[in-house]
Amino acid sequence: MKIGVVTFWGANYGAILQCYALQQVLKSLGHEVKTINKGWGKYSLPPTLKQKIKDMLFSDVFKQFKKKYIEFTPLIKNEKELLELNNQFEAIIVGSDQIWNSDCIKDMGFYYYLDWVKSSVKKYAYAVSFGKDTFDTTQSNIADISILLNSYQKISVREDSGVEICQDTLNVNAIHLLDPTFLLSQEHYNRLIGDVKIGKLYICKYFLDSTECKDKLVDRIAAETHLAIIDNYPSKINKYKGWISSKYRYPSIIEWLQNIRSADYVVTDSFHGMVFSLIYHKKFICINNKKRGSTRFQSLLGALDLSYRLVDVEEIDFVKNMNILQTSIDYAIVDQKLAEQQKSSLRFLETL
Repeated sequence: MKIGVVTFWGANYGAILQCYALQQVLKSLGHEVKTINKGWGKYSLPPTLKQKIKDMLFSDVFKQFKKKYIEFTPLIKNEKELLELNNQFEAIIVGSDQIWNSDCIKDMGFYYYLDWVKSSVKKYAYAVSFGKDTFDTTQSNIADISILLNSYQKISVREDSGVEICQDTLNVNAIHLLDPTFLLSQEHYNRLIGDVKIGKLYICKYFLDSTECKDKLVDRIAAETHLAIIDNYPSKINKYKGWISSKYRYPSIIEWLQNIRSADYVVTDSFHGMVFSLIYHKKFICINNKKRGSTRFQSLLGALDLSYRLVDVEEIDFVKNMNILQTSIDYAIVDQKLAEQQKSSLRFLETL
């Protein structure tokens, strides 16, 4: 089947890796798959200055990986080209990532709800995230979105709270499935990385929203453990210092994965930082990133009986967090729980 995928794939490691993973899984099931290359805004509005700077900083980091590993449609520049996709695909899958988070898609109209897809084309949602446990939009939008979602063949979401939003607010059935990055094995990612050795013991930190408090926590952990620090997001504009340090550069996708794979510990505030810590059996703590949505962390860690690894930034306690970080995780049990969810997730995609 010819499938088009609607998802996030911009300047973000997790977004690109979940896009890659879903495409890989669908191709392994025998489908022809392309990710839809649509510009930002309802009809490709011009990017903001902030977005231009971010795209420039990340351009070389992600360009090679996307070119080599992800198939895209030509750039969709207007409504006519968007509607033409109905003649190219037999099905459209929306997902994964926070593409139904109203804060993330406020300039996109109903694009991510597939209002442009004709009834002759099948519509699916795979592991979509609302990003939070409420659906913040107008009653008029809720009514329109409910009508759109009730035309889907199947809907799955990434959090338990998403199932509740679908059922209680949008009046549509949904099931809870895994982020697509979990559907590829550790061995698959190892083949991507190759036989690379870093050659030192270290803590990998990956903060999407750096603060002085978070950085001081990692610095103190490093001092106590006598480990180096590798920053998986080193050139992020540092709000409390006010500039970008020119001596750093963003790691490539492969380097980003490798930095997590070889770390002794991982400290992160990122959902996908947490995901790959789990895939690579790391000792980790995740600092609750309320700005970007807490429910994503709570849902996954709760399902794996690892809720204690989630720490609130307002309650950063060094001794407590150090003890949590150094506590071993029984990954045999974690992998068993994930394997059960992987079966359900693959079954959803196998029966499109």
